[in-house]
Amino acid sequence: MDDTGARHARRDGINTQIGGSRFSVFRTGRSKSRLNFLSLLRAGCKDYIINDAALHYMRHRKVTPKIIAQLAAHLETSFPSQMAWYDYLVRLRLDVFDRALVREITEVSLWGEVRHQGLMGNTVVVSDDAGQFRIPNHALCWVHA
Repeated sequence: MDDTGARHARRDGINTQIGGSRFSVFRTGRSKSRLNFLSLLRAGCKDYIINDAALHYMRHRKVTPKIIAQLAAHLETSFPSQMAWYDYLVRLRLDVFDRALVREITEVSLWGEVRHQGLMGNTVVVSDDAGQFRIPNHALCWVHA
Protein backbone atom coordinates (compact mmCIF):
# COMPACT_ATOMS: atom_id res chain seq x y z
CA MET A 1 0.00 0.00 0.00
CA ASP A 2 1.09 3.51 -0.66
CA ASP A 3 -0.37 6.84 -1.62
CA THR A 4 0.87 10.05 -3.05
CA GLY A 5 -0.47 13.52 -3.65
CA ALA A 6 -1.49 14.48 -7.15
CA ARG A 7 -2.79 17.65 -8.72
CA HIS A 8 -5.27 17.54 -11.58
CA ALA A 9 -7.36 20.34 -13.07
CA ARG A 10 -6.09 22.75 -10.40
CA ARG A 11 -7.36 20.49 -7.57
CA ASP A 12 -5.38 18.45 -5.06
CA GLY A 13 -6.01 14.73 -4.95
CA ILE A 14 -4.55 11.53 -3.55
CA ASN A 15 -3.64 8.45 -5.55
CA THR A 16 -3.72 5.24 -3.49
CA GLN A 17 -2.03 2.07 -4.74
CA ILE A 18 -3.06 -1.35 -3.43
CA GLY A 19 -1.20 -4.31 -4.85
CA GLY A 20 0.34 -7.70 -4.44
CA SER A 21 2.46 -10.07 -6.46
CA ARG A 22 -0.37 -10.61 -8.99
CA PHE A 23 -2.32 -7.38 -9.10
CA SER A 24 -2.21 -3.66 -8.63
CA VAL A 25 -5.05 -1.19 -8.21
CA PHE A 26 -4.81 2.59 -8.31
CA ARG A 27 -7.60 4.82 -6.98
CA THR A 28 -7.66 8.59 -6.96
CA GLY A 29 -9.70 10.53 -4.44
CA ARG A 30 -9.72 13.60 -2.24
CA SER A 31 -8.67 12.10 1.08
CA LYS A 32 -5.61 10.42 2.55
CA SER A 33 -7.52 9.21 5.61
CA ARG A 34 -8.01 5.79 7.16
CA LEU A 35 -11.72 6.15 6.35
CA ASN A 36 -10.85 6.49 2.68
CA PHE A 37 -8.44 3.55 2.79
CA LEU A 38 -10.99 1.29 4.51
CA SER A 39 -13.62 2.38 1.96
CA LEU A 40 -11.29 1.21 -0.80
CA LEU A 41 -10.70 -2.12 0.95
CA ARG A 42 -14.40 -2.94 1.09
CA ALA A 43 -14.37 -3.33 -2.69
CA GLY A 44 -17.33 -1.15 -3.65
CA CYS A 45 -19.72 -2.42 -0.97
CA LYS A 46 -21.59 0.37 0.81
CA ASP A 47 -22.58 -1.44 4.04
CA TYR A 48 -21.51 -0.53 7.56
CA ILE A 49 -21.30 -3.55 9.86
CA ILE A 50 -20.74 -4.06 13.57
CA ASN A 51 -19.51 -7.62 14.11
CA ASP A 52 -16.83 -9.39 16.16
CA ALA A 53 -14.08 -8.05 13.88
CA ALA A 54 -15.36 -4.49 14.33
CA LEU A 55 -15.65 -4.87 18.12
CA HIS A 56 -12.12 -6.33 18.30
CA TYR A 57 -10.81 -3.42 16.21
CA MET A 58 -12.59 -0.95 18.53
CA ARG A 59 -10.78 -2.44 21.50
CA HIS A 60 -7.49 -2.29 19.58
CA ARG A 61 -8.13 1.38 18.74
CA LYS A 62 -8.96 2.01 22.42
CA VAL A 63 -12.49 3.26 21.80
CA THR A 64 -14.23 4.08 25.09
CA PRO A 65 -15.60 0.85 26.66
CA LYS A 66 -19.00 2.54 27.12
CA ILE A 67 -19.26 3.13 23.34
CA ILE A 68 -18.16 -0.44 22.61
CA ALA A 69 -20.79 -1.77 25.02
CA GLN A 70 -23.47 0.39 23.40
CA LEU A 71 -22.67 -0.88 19.92
CA ALA A 72 -22.31 -4.51 21.06
CA ALA A 73 -25.61 -4.50 22.98
CA HIS A 74 -27.90 -3.93 19.99
CA LEU A 75 -29.24 -6.57 17.67
CA GLU A 76 -29.08 -4.32 14.64
CA THR A 77 -25.60 -4.76 13.18
CA SER A 78 -25.80 -4.17 9.41
CA PHE A 79 -26.58 -0.86 7.75
CA PRO A 80 -26.98 -0.61 3.96
CA SER A 81 -25.94 3.02 3.56
CA GLN A 82 -24.19 5.94 5.20
CA MET A 83 -27.56 7.51 6.03
CA ALA A 84 -28.77 4.30 7.73
CA TRP A 85 -25.51 4.19 9.70
CA TYR A 86 -25.84 7.81 10.87
CA ASP A 87 -29.50 7.24 11.72
CA TYR A 88 -28.41 4.32 13.91
CA LEU A 89 -25.84 6.48 15.70
CA VAL A 90 -28.50 9.10 16.38
CA ARG A 91 -30.90 6.44 17.72
CA LEU A 92 -28.12 5.27 20.07
CA ARG A 93 -27.94 8.90 21.26
CA LEU A 94 -24.27 9.16 20.39
CA ASP A 95 -22.91 12.64 19.87
CA VAL A 96 -22.91 12.75 16.06
CA PHE A 97 -21.29 16.20 16.24
CA ASP A 98 -18.22 14.67 17.88
CA ARG A 99 -16.27 14.26 14.63
CA ALA A 100 -13.47 12.21 16.21
CA LEU A 101 -15.93 9.74 17.75
CA VAL A 102 -17.99 9.37 14.57
CA ARG A 103 -14.84 8.91 12.47
CA GLU A 104 -13.48 6.27 14.85
CA ILE A 105 -16.62 4.15 15.03
CA THR A 106 -17.26 4.56 11.30
CA GLU A 107 -13.76 3.25 10.62
CA VAL A 108 -14.45 0.14 12.68
CA SER A 109 -17.80 -0.40 10.95
CA LEU A 110 -15.98 -0.29 7.60
CA TRP A 111 -13.45 -2.83 8.92
CA GLY A 112 -16.43 -4.93 10.02
CA GLU A 113 -17.71 -4.84 6.43
CA VAL A 114 -14.30 -5.81 5.01
CA ARG A 115 -14.15 -8.82 7.34
CA HIS A 116 -17.85 -9.68 6.76
CA GLN A 117 -17.09 -10.03 3.05
CA GLY A 118 -14.23 -12.38 3.86
CA LEU A 119 -11.71 -9.88 2.53
CA MET A 120 -8.19 -9.44 3.89
CA GLY A 121 -8.24 -12.81 5.75
CA ASN A 122 -4.60 -13.38 6.67
CA THR A 123 -3.39 -10.62 4.34
CA VAL A 124 -0.84 -8.28 5.86
CA VAL A 125 -0.91 -4.62 4.87
CA VAL A 126 2.66 -3.60 4.15
CA SER A 127 3.25 0.14 4.06
CA ASP A 128 5.51 3.01 5.09
CA ASP A 129 3.71 3.21 8.48
CA ALA A 130 1.50 6.10 7.42
CA GLY A 131 -1.42 6.41 9.85
CA GLN A 132 -4.12 5.68 7.30
CA PHE A 133 -2.68 2.20 6.71
CA ARG A 134 -2.53 1.18 10.38
CA ILE A 135 -5.24 -1.45 10.48
CA PRO A 136 -5.12 -5.00 11.89
CA ASN A 137 -2.42 -7.14 10.23
CA HIS A 138 -0.10 -4.24 9.43
CA ALA A 139 3.67 -4.34 8.91
CA LEU A 140 6.37 -1.96 7.74
CA CYS A 141 7.87 -2.45 4.30
CA TRP A 142 11.50 -3.57 4.35
CA VAL A 143 12.72 -0.13 3.28
CA HIS A 144 11.10 1.50 6.32
CA ALA A 145 11.59 -1.33 8.84
